[in-house]
Amino acid sequence: MGKICLQSFAVFSRHIMLMKDIRIKYIYNLDDIKDEWLQLEKQAVLYYFQSFLWLSQWYYNIGKNRRSYPLIVAVYNNQTIIALFPFCIERHYGIFRVLTWMGGKLADYNAPVFSNLLSEDERENICVMVTKELCRLKHIDVLLFLKIPEHLDDGAINPMNHTGIIALCTHPEDYLYAPYIILKDWESVYMRVNTRIRSVSSKFRRRLTDMGTIKFRIAETLHEVEETTKVMISQKAECLSGKVKVNSFKNNDYINFYVNTGIKAFEEGYLHLSRLKLNDQTIATHWGILFNNRLYWLSPSFDGNYRTNGPGRLLLEELIRKCCDANVKCFDFCLGDEPYKSHWTDNKMILYRYLKPLTLKGFLFDKIYREVRPLLKRINPI
Repeated sequence: MGKICLQSFAVFSRHIMLMKDIRIKYIYNLDDIKDEWLQLEKQAVLYYFQSFLWLSQWYYNIGKNRRSYPLIVAVYNNQTIIALFPFCIERHYGIFRVLTWMGGKLADYNAPVFSNLLSEDERENICVMVTKELCRLKHIDVLLFLKIPEHLDDGAINPMNHTGIIALCTHPEDYLYAPYIILKDWESVYMRVNTRIRSVSSKFRRRLTDMGTIKFRIAETLHEVEETTKVMISQKAECLSGKVKVNSFKNNDYINFYVNTGIKAFEEGYLHLSRLKLNDQTIATHWGILFNNRLYWLSPSFDGNYRTNGPGRLLLEELIRKCCDANVKCFDFCLGDEPYKSHWTDNKMILYRYLKPLTLKGFLFDKIYREVRPLLKRINPI
């Protein structure tokens, strides 16, 4: 597509302040944008799901094998990159060309990456410009933007939901939520948990203590990372066996993602990998990310042989306690409204979805998405 000068657009409702030469550029190769992406991250507003490390690992381990192709929209002011939209093109049902976010189901939040020097008005106008330009693409049937968070990482309203072009949710039956805890001291956080729940946790702890020594540990070496990741994958695969048609933790692409991303994120200081041990046996783990003072609760697991003793619950308690002690500001449960999360918090962020057909095939896709997909979800809710 090459570079497109946005000065050629007609008239916008508001102009972008302090910017004289705004242009966008389509990029189809991750290597072509890597250096600028990493440079932008140093002074950007983003969730970790939009980091170069996360999305490049998703692409090289998973996306590429499912024939996803990057279509990254970079926005420049003069020669400086100020925003980035990490999209990709996928084939859905074999015939529909869909523009969507990179990251697939491994990105719980999908949003642009903005320079932290931009005002909220400037962010919104950039979203308007980019969305208008995307609607002109000739080789795309439909725009499908899933899991758009209500807020950005800095707490500001996400302009992707408030541009006047993108509706809040085009498929309201699929509203999603992401619970989170604003952390303070451990006592105040834990006292919010129902007395009955705390009593059951104490009972589980006594049971396990009767069996041996319980230890909670955060991985500090590469060897621990590799070992605990292997245990997590094994426990998740076993737990999901027979519960889902497609068990991602028995898929080599997904296994490689967790192994490779874990190693690289550990080297960069963002991996937060913990485990609960009973004597010498790991009975629960959590594979997550600590980024910008936010702990992402991503992939917990437990040994099914100890299911009745609540190892996952006890690990979660220890992890939240450690976050409080370390002055982490937010414990993010991420996507999903599992009942146990509501024991800890009433705070929820809404995640929206947006679908816009661009061609006749796109309108057919929209009809399938609206009518057939909800039916399939009722038949197989998992």
